[in-house]
Amino acid sequence: MKKNPKIKQAVIFVGGYGKRLKEKTKNTPKPLLKFHKKPFLDYLIDFFYQKNFNEIILLCSYKYNVFKKKYHNKNYNGIKIVCIRQPKPNGNLEALKIGLNYFAKDFLVCNGDTFINLDLEKFIDLYFLKKNNFSIILSNNLKNKSKRYSFYSIDKKKRIYFQ
Repeated sequence: MKKNPKIKQAVIFVGGYGKRLKEKTKNTPKPLLKFHKKPFLDYLIDFFYQKNFNEIILLCSYKYNVFKKKYHNKNYNGIKIVCIRQPKPNGNLEALKIGLNYFAKDFLVCNGDTFINLDLEKFIDLYFLKKNNFSIILSNNLKNKSKRYSFYSIDKKKRIYFQ
């Protein structure tokens, strides 16, 4: 497996209430709900371990202390995990602003309740090849099952384009 030498840090949003799951998230945040006896977030951490990342920043709010106890300043197979607290859930942009001082020059951002099995190396290579300011993966309409995700970028001239 080709290892990713360019981006070593993942930032994961884990601060939402998970309101649609009602009783299931009353005591347990959605990213910590178990699938096959393992918290969903651990599957994401395993994925980043396999891709040779060395640091994960968890942007937390709801049930922050649960994340802090389980992950903060822990080492997971060589990956350092840090929890950043957003005092009140107030959106992802605010969470990013609060965590800004912890981010590397280049980092990957994802949701803590979503897994996309994609060719991460190809996505990162395109980001660097095009010298983008940022790139994003968005889910397509599921009616088109042949192509579930689209890749969009903003280049240095602030032009948005599809990859």
